[in-house]
Amino acid sequence: MTNKKRRRGEYRHRATFESLEGRELLAADLSLSLSVRENFIPGIPVLVHAALQDANGTIDRDAWDGTVKLSSNGETVAAEPLRLVNGRGSTLITIEDAQPFSLEARLGDSYLAETQLTPVDASNLPTLSGDLTTDTTISGVVRITDDLTIPEQVTLTLSAGSLLLLEGVTSGEDGTQIEVYGELKSLGTASSPVTLTASNANKTWGEIDVQGGTASLENTIVTRAGSSPRGGHTSTGPAFRLRSDGTLSLTDSVVSDIRGKILQSSSGELHLTNTLLTRAVMGPEINNTGLEMRDSWIVDMAGRFHHNGKVDDNDGIYLHSQADNQTITLSDSVVAIVQDDAIDTLGSEVLIQNTIVRDADDKAISVFNGEVIVNDSLLVNSDIGIETKGSGSSTPDTRVNNTTIANVNRAIRARDKGSPDPNVVITYDITNSILHVNEGGVAVATDYAPEDLHINYSLLPQSWDHAGSGEGNINGAPLFVAPNLNDFHLQPNSPAIDAGMPDRVDDDGSRLDLGFYALGLAALPGDLNQDTKVDTHDIDRLCKGIKAQSQDSAFDLNDSGDIDLDDYDYLVRVILGTGPGDANLDGVFDSSDLVQVFQRGEYEDNQTANSGWSEGDWNCDGEFNSSDLVVAFQGGDYQVATSTRPEIRSSDLAAAIEADTHKQKSTGTA
Repeated sequence: MTNKKRRRGEYRHRATFESLEGRELLAADLSLSLSVRENFIPGIPVLVHAALQDANGTIDRDAWDGTVKLSSNGETVAAEPLRLVNGRGSTLITIEDAQPFSLEARLGDSYLAETQLTPVDASNLPTLSGDLTTDTTISGVVRITDDLTIPEQVTLTLSAGSLLLLEGVTSGEDGTQIEVYGELKSLGTASSPVTLTASNANKTWGEIDVQGGTASLENTIVTRAGSSPRGGHTSTGPAFRLRSDGTLSLTDSVVSDIRGKILQSSSGELHLTNTLLTRAVMGPEINNTGLEMRDSWIVDMAGRFHHNGKVDDNDGIYLHSQADNQTITLSDSVVAIVQDDAIDTLGSEVLIQNTIVRDADDKAISVFNGEVIVNDSLLVNSDIGIETKGSGSSTPDTRVNNTTIANVNRAIRARDKGSPDPNVVITYDITNSILHVNEGGVAVATDYAPEDLHINYSLLPQSWDHAGSGEGNINGAPLFVAPNLNDFHLQPNSPAIDAGMPDRVDDDGSRLDLGFYALGLAALPGDLNQDTKVDTHDIDRLCKGIKAQSQDSAFDLNDSGDIDLDDYDYLVRVILGTGPGDANLDGVFDSSDLVQVFQRGEYEDNQTANSGWSEGDWNCDGEFNSSDLVVAFQGGDYQVATSTRPEIRSSDLAAAIEADTHKQKSTGTA
C-alpha cells in the first residue's frame, strides 16, 4: 500500500462513516482492506491491520479518524477498537475457542471486509534456541524457548505464514532475544504475513538485536515485545536494537503493542517502507544512523505503555545526529497522537516532505541545533508547530516550504532554552506556507534576532516585516474548508490560492498555491531537498548520497542508472552552470570565493567530513584540503579580478593557507 497527497481540485463525492468524533467524511470510491494471519492459536492475541485505500492501493490520508468494528457472527471481538488514523490502523483480538473463526470488519455502512482464520494445535510444537550453525528456514509455528543467535555468515529465513512464539516475562528486561550477527530474512506476504509474538498472552518477549548483521522483514508483524535491556529516552527496552553498523529494513509491516520503545539504534542504517509503528512508549530513537522512512505511520506513543506508566519523552521519533555521509529522510508519512513531540531532533540534518504531523501534546517538530527542512507537509493540532533551539555557538537552521501549520498556539518559535547565549544564531527560512494559530495564539515568536526569521510569500495572521521578510506575505485567515473537522483544503476564495512565489507554477499552469494542499509542483532539476531552489545544500546532499552509495533515484541526475561523481559534475556544470571553486555560487570563481572558504576555517582541520561546497569541498569528499584547490584551479575557471578588486596571487594563497594552518594549531584544532 502507498499513500499520496490529495491536491486542490480533487474533491470527490464523500460518504459519511462512524469515527471517534462521529463527524468525519470519506471518499465513496475507496475500499477497506484487511490484513490478518490465516491461522491462530487459541488464547494468543492476533493482530488485525486495516487500511482505507483506492483501487491502486493508495491509502487515503484524508480519512482523518474512523473506528472499524470487528465482529464474528454478530458479536464484537476486539477488546480495543480498531482506530483508523489517516486511513490506517490496527488492534489485537484474542480468539479462545479452537474452532474456525469468521472475522468481519465494518466501517460505517459503506465499507466491509471479511476473512477466515483456522485454529492451530499448539500442543506439540517444534522449538528452537541457542546458536544456529547453518542456514535455517522456518515454516509453520515454532516456539523460541530461549535467546536465539544468528552468527555471521548464517541466514535465518522465515517463510510466509510463519508464526514464532517467543518466551516472555511478566516484568523486567529478560525477555527472549533474537541476536542478528548474520542475516534475518522474513518473507511474509500480504495474505500470509509472518508473525513474531509472545507465547503467553500475559507476557512480553524481548527484542530483535541487529549487531552488525542484516535484518530484512517484509509483511511481518512484530508485537508484544520490549521486555529488553532499558536505556535512552524513557529508560525503556526496545522491540528492535540496531548497532555495530547493522542494517534493518521493515517493509509492509506492523510493529505494535510494545512494552517499551519501538527501536533503539546506536549505529547503522534503518529503512521503513509502508510500515505501521503503533502503541508503544515512544517510536524509534536513533543515533549515528541513516534513516529512510517512506509511506509509513507512527501512531499512539504514550506513557500508558511504560512499565511503570510514566508519561515522559513519549516522542513519535527521536533523531540524534547521524554519522558522516548518512542522511535522514521522512517522506509521504504520518506521525500522530503522541504525548510529547512528534518529531524530535538533536543535532541532526533532517529532510521531512509530504508528511502529516498531528496531535502532539507538545511540538509537531522540535529542532535542537542541526538543520531541518520541512517541505509540502501538514503540521496541525499541537501546542507548537515548529520550535528551534540552540546551544553554545550553534547555528540551527530550519527551512519550511509549501507547508500548512494550523490549529496550534504558536506556529513558529525560536526559543532560548536556558540562559541567553549571544553566540547562538537561529534562522528560519519560510516560503509558500500557511501559519494559522488558535484564538489568542502567536504565529511567530522568538527570543533571538527577529531579522533571522525570514518569512516570505506566506500567509499569517499578523505582519512580519523585519529585514529579509515581508515580500509577498498575506495577513489574514486562510479560509480552510473545515479546520474544526480537520479539513485543511483551501476554499475556492482562499487568499492562499495562486499566492506563492511568482516564478513557480503548479500543475494547472497558474501561480503556486500556499500550503500543503497546493496543486502539484513540477520538479525543479537538482532540487534534492525540495526547497524550491538549487544551491549548496543540494550539492552537499548529493555528495552524502554518493558517499553512502545511496540507491535513491533522485540522485541520478544524469539518468545514467548509476549514482556517482558524474551526477555531481552534472549538477555543478550543467544545472548550476558553474564549476569547482565557486563557493558562493555567483557563477564566478574568483578571490571572493577563496576569502570565504578560508574565513570558514576548515582547511585541513581534524574534523572528519565536516566541509561542504561553501566551505571549500569541491571534489565531493567532505573535506577542504589542497586537493580541492588543485581541482578548482585545474578547471581553468578562475577569474582575474577587475581593477576595483585586488587580484589574488599564488603567494597570497600560500600565505592564507599557512595562516589558517597556524590558527588551527594555536587553537588545538589542527
